[in-house]
Amino acid sequence: MYNDVENTEESMYSTNSFNENNPGYYEPGAGFPPNGPGENYFSPWDIKYRHEVIPTYTIMNTVGSEHFSIFELHLTPYIGLAYYDGINDGRYHDAYQASINPPALIADLTNGNYPNLYQMGNEIGELIPAKPIVLDGSSIDHSEVSISSYADHCPVNPHTPGSSPGWNPHDRYFDISHIATPQEQNLLAAYGKVFFYEYSVILKSTGAVVGNGYIQVENKTIQDPINNTYWEDTFVGNAYVPGQGHVGKLRYYHNTTTAIFPFTEWQHNLTWPDVWCDSREVDYELEYSHENNFFGAGAPYKISLEMGMGVGLWQTSGHVISIGM
Repeated sequence: MYNDVENTEESMYSTNSFNENNPGYYEPGAGFPPNGPGENYFSPWDIKYRHEVIPTYTIMNTVGSEHFSIFELHLTPYIGLAYYDGINDGRYHDAYQASINPPALIADLTNGNYPNLYQMGNEIGELIPAKPIVLDGSSIDHSEVSISSYADHCPVNPHTPGSSPGWNPHDRYFDISHIATPQEQNLLAAYGKVFFYEYSVILKSTGAVVGNGYIQVENKTIQDPINNTYWEDTFVGNAYVPGQGHVGKLRYYHNTTTAIFPFTEWQHNLTWPDVWCDSREVDYELEYSHENNFFGAGAPYKISLEMGMGVGLWQTSGHVISIGM
Protein backbone atom coordinates (compact mmCIF):
# COMPACT_ATOMS: atom_id res chain seq x y z
CA MET A 1 0.00 0.00 0.00
CA TYR A 2 2.74 2.41 0.92
CA ASN A 3 5.85 2.67 -1.20
CA ASP A 4 7.39 5.95 -0.09
CA VAL A 5 11.12 6.17 -0.10
CA GLU A 6 12.58 5.27 3.25
CA ASN A 7 16.06 6.72 3.21
CA THR A 8 16.18 10.27 4.58
CA GLU A 9 18.60 11.53 1.95
CA GLU A 10 16.58 9.95 -0.82
CA SER A 11 13.34 11.39 0.51
CA MET A 12 14.85 14.86 0.33
CA TYR A 13 15.05 14.41 -3.42
CA SER A 14 11.50 13.25 -3.89
CA THR A 15 8.21 15.03 -3.59
CA ASN A 16 4.79 13.88 -2.57
CA SER A 17 1.85 15.28 -4.52
CA PHE A 18 3.45 15.73 -7.89
CA ASN A 19 3.14 15.71 -11.64
CA GLU A 20 4.84 12.47 -12.65
CA ASN A 21 6.36 14.25 -15.66
CA ASN A 22 7.74 16.92 -13.35
CA PRO A 23 8.13 15.11 -10.04
CA GLY A 24 10.39 17.46 -8.14
CA TYR A 25 13.67 15.57 -8.42
CA TYR A 26 16.43 18.03 -7.68
CA GLU A 27 20.11 18.00 -8.54
CA PRO A 28 21.88 20.83 -6.67
CA GLY A 29 22.87 23.52 -9.12
CA ALA A 30 20.58 22.23 -11.86
CA GLY A 31 18.24 25.20 -11.57
CA PHE A 32 14.58 25.17 -12.43
CA PRO A 33 12.43 22.86 -14.54
CA PRO A 34 12.95 20.85 -16.56
CA ASN A 35 16.18 20.24 -14.63
CA GLY A 36 15.12 21.25 -11.16
CA PRO A 37 12.26 21.11 -8.67
CA GLY A 38 8.75 20.19 -9.77
CA GLU A 39 6.88 22.78 -11.75
CA ASN A 40 4.06 23.93 -9.58
CA TYR A 41 2.86 22.16 -6.45
CA PHE A 42 5.53 21.46 -3.83
CA SER A 43 3.24 19.96 -1.24
CA PRO A 44 4.27 19.17 2.34
CA TRP A 45 1.10 17.14 2.98
CA ASP A 46 1.97 13.46 2.96
CA ILE A 47 0.26 11.29 5.56
CA LYS A 48 3.31 9.09 6.01
CA TYR A 49 5.50 12.06 6.95
CA ARG A 50 2.84 13.77 9.05
CA HIS A 51 5.03 13.74 12.16
CA GLU A 52 8.23 14.70 10.37
CA VAL A 53 7.30 17.45 7.91
CA ILE A 54 6.08 20.79 9.27
CA PRO A 55 3.85 22.69 6.81
CA THR A 56 4.34 26.45 6.97
CA TYR A 57 1.86 29.24 6.35
CA THR A 58 3.64 32.52 5.60
CA ILE A 59 1.74 35.80 5.31
CA MET A 60 3.40 39.04 4.18
CA ASN A 61 1.86 42.50 4.11
CA THR A 62 4.79 44.79 3.33
CA VAL A 63 3.63 47.29 0.73
CA GLY A 64 5.31 50.69 0.79
CA SER A 65 8.22 49.67 3.01
CA GLU A 66 10.30 46.61 3.85
CA HIS A 67 8.70 46.30 7.27
CA PHE A 68 5.51 48.36 6.99
CA SER A 69 2.47 48.53 4.74
CA ILE A 70 -0.05 51.04 3.44
CA PHE A 71 -2.65 48.29 3.75
CA GLU A 72 -4.28 46.37 6.56
CA LEU A 73 -4.82 42.71 5.68
CA HIS A 74 -7.58 40.55 7.15
CA LEU A 75 -7.30 36.86 6.32
CA THR A 76 -9.74 34.07 7.22
CA PRO A 77 -8.35 30.54 6.71
CA TYR A 78 -10.76 27.68 5.95
CA ILE A 79 -9.54 24.41 7.46
CA GLY A 80 -10.55 20.84 6.75
CA LEU A 81 -9.20 17.30 6.86
CA ALA A 82 -6.12 17.02 4.65
CA TYR A 83 -6.19 13.27 3.97
CA TYR A 84 -8.66 10.65 2.80
CA ASP A 85 -8.81 6.96 3.68
CA GLY A 86 -10.67 6.07 0.49
CA ILE A 87 -14.04 5.10 2.02
CA ASN A 88 -16.66 7.75 2.76
CA ASP A 89 -18.30 5.98 5.68
CA GLY A 90 -17.74 8.54 8.44
CA ARG A 91 -15.06 6.43 10.10
CA TYR A 92 -11.82 8.32 9.60
CA HIS A 93 -8.71 6.13 9.40
CA ASP A 94 -5.03 6.96 9.13
CA ALA A 95 -4.35 5.27 5.79
CA TYR A 96 -0.63 4.90 6.41
CA GLN A 97 -0.95 3.50 9.92
CA ALA A 98 -3.64 1.14 8.62
CA SER A 99 -1.08 -0.32 6.23
CA ILE A 100 1.12 -1.17 9.25
CA ASN A 101 -1.31 -1.95 12.03
CA PRO A 102 -4.94 -1.93 10.85
CA PRO A 103 -7.56 -0.65 11.27
CA ALA A 104 -5.99 2.59 12.65
CA LEU A 105 -9.37 4.22 13.31
CA ILE A 106 -8.75 7.84 14.29
CA ALA A 107 -12.26 9.23 14.68
CA ASP A 108 -15.87 8.14 14.30
CA LEU A 109 -17.38 11.25 12.76
CA THR A 110 -20.89 9.82 13.09
CA ASN A 111 -20.99 9.89 16.89
CA GLY A 112 -22.16 13.51 17.23
CA ASN A 113 -18.86 14.99 18.37
CA TYR A 114 -17.98 16.33 14.90
CA PRO A 115 -21.01 18.42 13.86
CA ASN A 116 -19.04 20.82 11.65
CA LEU A 117 -16.84 18.24 9.94
CA TYR A 118 -19.72 15.84 9.29
CA GLN A 119 -22.66 18.14 8.71
CA MET A 120 -23.31 16.82 5.17
CA GLY A 121 -22.57 13.18 6.01
CA ASN A 122 -19.16 13.22 4.29
CA GLU A 123 -15.93 12.58 6.15
CA ILE A 124 -13.94 15.07 4.02
CA GLY A 125 -14.87 18.31 2.32
CA GLU A 126 -16.32 20.19 5.30
CA LEU A 127 -14.37 23.29 6.30
CA ILE A 128 -14.20 25.35 9.47
CA PRO A 129 -13.30 29.07 9.25
CA ALA A 130 -10.70 30.23 11.73
CA LYS A 131 -10.85 33.65 13.34
CA PRO A 132 -9.40 36.28 10.99
CA ILE A 133 -5.66 36.92 11.16
CA VAL A 134 -5.01 40.65 10.98
CA LEU A 135 -1.71 42.18 9.84
CA ASP A 136 -2.11 45.95 10.15
CA GLY A 137 1.29 46.75 8.62
CA SER A 138 2.35 49.00 11.49
CA SER A 139 5.67 47.23 12.16
CA ILE A 140 7.58 44.16 11.04
CA ASP A 141 5.89 41.91 13.60
CA HIS A 142 2.51 43.15 12.36
CA SER A 143 3.47 42.83 8.70
CA GLU A 144 4.93 39.33 8.46
CA VAL A 145 4.27 35.98 10.11
CA SER A 146 5.13 32.35 9.47
CA ILE A 147 2.65 30.07 11.22
CA SER A 148 3.80 26.53 11.92
CA SER A 149 4.09 24.22 14.88
CA TYR A 150 6.27 21.40 16.14
CA ALA A 151 3.28 20.19 18.16
CA ASP A 152 0.45 20.31 15.59
CA HIS A 153 0.40 19.22 11.97
CA CYS A 154 -2.07 22.06 11.45
CA PRO A 155 -1.52 24.87 13.97
CA VAL A 156 -5.02 25.33 15.37
CA ASN A 157 -3.89 25.49 19.01
CA PRO A 158 -2.09 28.26 20.92
CA HIS A 159 1.65 27.99 20.69
CA THR A 160 3.70 27.15 23.71
CA PRO A 161 7.23 28.59 23.97
CA GLY A 162 9.52 26.91 21.47
CA SER A 163 6.74 25.16 19.55
CA SER A 164 6.70 27.54 16.59
CA PRO A 165 9.75 27.24 14.31
CA GLY A 166 8.88 30.25 12.11
CA TRP A 167 8.82 34.04 12.56
CA ASN A 168 5.80 34.40 14.81
CA PRO A 169 6.52 36.86 17.63
CA HIS A 170 2.84 37.20 18.60
CA ASP A 171 2.16 33.45 18.58
CA ARG A 172 -0.53 33.64 15.92
CA TYR A 173 -2.37 30.44 15.02
CA PHE A 174 -5.56 29.31 13.28
CA ASP A 175 -8.06 29.77 16.07
CA ILE A 176 -11.17 27.64 15.50
CA SER A 177 -12.18 27.39 19.15
CA HIS A 178 -15.23 29.62 18.59
CA ILE A 179 -16.79 27.06 16.24
CA ALA A 180 -15.10 23.67 16.50
CA THR A 181 -15.81 21.14 19.21
CA PRO A 182 -12.79 19.94 21.23
CA GLN A 183 -12.86 16.69 19.25
CA GLU A 184 -12.84 18.58 15.94
CA GLN A 185 -10.03 20.81 17.13
CA ASN A 186 -7.90 17.81 18.11
CA LEU A 187 -8.60 16.01 14.84
CA LEU A 188 -7.73 19.02 12.67
CA ALA A 189 -4.59 19.70 14.70
CA ALA A 190 -3.38 16.23 13.74
CA TYR A 191 -4.82 15.78 10.22
CA GLY A 192 -5.90 19.21 8.94
CA LYS A 193 -4.75 21.85 6.47
CA VAL A 194 -5.90 25.20 5.12
CA PHE A 195 -7.68 24.91 1.75
CA PHE A 196 -8.92 28.48 1.10
CA TYR A 197 -8.45 32.00 2.40
CA GLU A 198 -11.00 34.79 2.48
CA TYR A 199 -9.26 38.16 2.40
CA SER A 200 -10.05 41.81 2.89
CA VAL A 201 -7.52 44.55 2.08
CA ILE A 202 -8.07 47.96 3.68
CA LEU A 203 -6.27 51.13 2.56
CA LYS A 204 -5.21 52.59 5.89
CA SER A 205 -5.13 56.22 4.73
CA THR A 206 -8.85 56.21 3.97
CA GLY A 207 -10.21 53.14 5.76
CA ALA A 208 -11.71 51.92 2.48
CA VAL A 209 -11.88 48.23 1.56
CA VAL A 210 -9.97 48.11 -1.74
CA GLY A 211 -9.85 44.33 -2.23
CA ASN A 212 -11.82 41.34 -0.99
CA GLY A 213 -12.56 37.80 -2.09
CA TYR A 214 -11.11 34.28 -1.87
CA ILE A 215 -7.87 32.63 -2.98
CA GLN A 216 -6.60 29.07 -3.15
CA VAL A 217 -3.36 27.42 -4.23
CA GLU A 218 -2.98 26.79 -7.95
CA ASN A 219 -2.50 23.04 -8.34
CA LYS A 220 -1.80 22.58 -12.05
CA THR A 221 -1.38 18.83 -11.71
CA ILE A 222 -4.90 18.26 -10.42
CA GLN A 223 -6.30 20.42 -13.23
CA ASP A 224 -4.36 18.65 -15.98
CA PRO A 225 -6.36 15.73 -17.42
CA ILE A 226 -3.16 14.18 -18.80
CA ASN A 227 -1.06 14.38 -15.64
CA ASN A 228 -3.62 13.99 -12.85
CA THR A 229 -3.58 10.18 -13.07
CA TYR A 230 -3.04 9.67 -9.36
CA TRP A 231 -5.34 12.48 -8.24
CA GLU A 232 -8.32 10.16 -7.99
CA ASP A 233 -11.90 11.26 -7.66
CA THR A 234 -13.06 10.89 -4.06
CA PHE A 235 -16.69 10.60 -5.22
CA VAL A 236 -17.57 12.80 -2.27
CA GLY A 237 -20.28 14.98 -3.71
CA ASN A 238 -20.68 18.69 -3.12
CA ALA A 239 -17.77 19.50 -0.85
CA TYR A 240 -18.02 22.87 0.86
CA VAL A 241 -16.61 25.92 -0.90
CA PRO A 242 -16.56 29.17 1.11
CA GLY A 243 -18.90 31.76 -0.34
CA GLN A 244 -20.50 29.22 -2.69
CA GLY A 245 -21.90 26.46 -0.51
CA HIS A 246 -21.67 22.74 -1.13
CA VAL A 247 -20.65 22.74 -4.78
CA GLY A 248 -17.00 21.66 -4.77
CA LYS A 249 -15.20 18.68 -6.33
CA LEU A 250 -12.57 16.81 -4.32
CA ARG A 251 -9.72 14.58 -5.44
CA TYR A 252 -7.01 12.83 -3.44
CA TYR A 253 -3.53 11.63 -4.30
CA HIS A 254 -3.66 7.83 -4.31
CA ASN A 255 -0.94 5.71 -5.90
CA THR A 256 -0.43 2.06 -5.02
CA THR A 257 0.89 0.97 -8.39
CA THR A 258 3.96 -1.20 -8.70
CA ALA A 259 4.62 0.18 -12.17
CA ILE A 260 6.65 3.03 -10.80
CA PHE A 261 7.86 5.69 -13.17
CA PRO A 262 11.64 6.10 -13.48
CA PHE A 263 13.25 9.50 -13.19
CA THR A 264 15.30 9.09 -16.38
CA GLU A 265 15.16 12.69 -17.52
CA TRP A 266 15.84 13.87 -13.95
CA GLN A 267 18.60 11.49 -13.01
CA HIS A 268 21.41 12.98 -15.08
CA ASN A 269 22.98 9.53 -15.16
CA LEU A 270 23.02 9.33 -11.37
CA THR A 271 21.92 6.14 -9.67
CA TRP A 272 18.76 6.83 -7.70
CA PRO A 273 16.04 4.36 -6.76
CA ASP A 274 12.64 4.77 -8.35
CA VAL A 275 10.46 6.91 -6.12
CA TRP A 276 6.72 7.19 -5.79
CA CYS A 277 4.26 7.89 -3.05
CA ASP A 278 0.71 7.53 -1.79
CA SER A 279 0.30 10.77 0.11
CA ARG A 280 -3.53 10.55 0.43
CA GLU A 281 -3.67 14.34 0.31
CA VAL A 282 -7.06 15.89 -0.46
CA ASP A 283 -7.35 18.92 -2.73
CA TYR A 284 -10.09 20.77 -4.55
CA GLU A 285 -10.35 21.18 -8.26
CA LEU A 286 -10.06 24.84 -9.22
CA GLU A 287 -12.61 26.96 -7.37
CA TYR A 288 -10.76 30.27 -7.01
CA SER A 289 -7.69 31.88 -8.54
CA HIS A 290 -4.35 31.87 -6.70
CA GLU A 291 -4.14 35.65 -7.26
CA ASN A 292 -6.55 38.56 -7.49
CA ASN A 293 -6.02 42.13 -8.58
CA PHE A 294 -7.26 45.25 -6.84
CA PHE A 295 -6.66 49.00 -7.03
CA GLY A 296 -5.44 51.01 -4.06
CA ALA A 297 -3.56 54.27 -3.37
CA GLY A 298 -3.76 55.18 -7.05
CA ALA A 299 -1.98 52.05 -8.29
CA PRO A 300 -2.78 48.43 -9.21
CA TYR A 301 -1.91 45.71 -6.70
CA LYS A 302 -2.52 42.00 -6.32
CA ILE A 303 -2.78 39.46 -3.55
CA SER A 304 -1.31 36.06 -4.33
CA LEU A 305 -1.04 32.60 -2.79
CA GLU A 306 1.91 30.47 -3.89
CA MET A 307 3.63 27.31 -2.70
CA GLY A 308 6.97 28.34 -1.28
CA MET A 309 9.83 25.90 -0.88
CA GLY A 310 12.92 26.05 1.34
CA VAL A 311 16.25 24.26 1.20
CA GLY A 312 14.58 20.97 2.12
CA LEU A 313 12.39 21.16 -1.02
CA TRP A 314 8.90 19.72 -0.38
CA GLN A 315 9.84 18.98 3.22
CA THR A 316 10.15 22.72 3.86
CA SER A 317 7.28 23.97 1.72
CA GLY A 318 3.99 25.67 2.41
CA HIS A 319 1.65 28.51 1.63
CA VAL A 320 3.03 31.98 0.97
CA ILE A 321 0.50 34.82 0.84
CA SER A 322 1.71 38.26 -0.20
CA ILE A 323 0.54 41.62 -1.53
CA GLY A 324 2.48 43.29 -4.31
CA MET A 325 2.22 45.27 -7.54
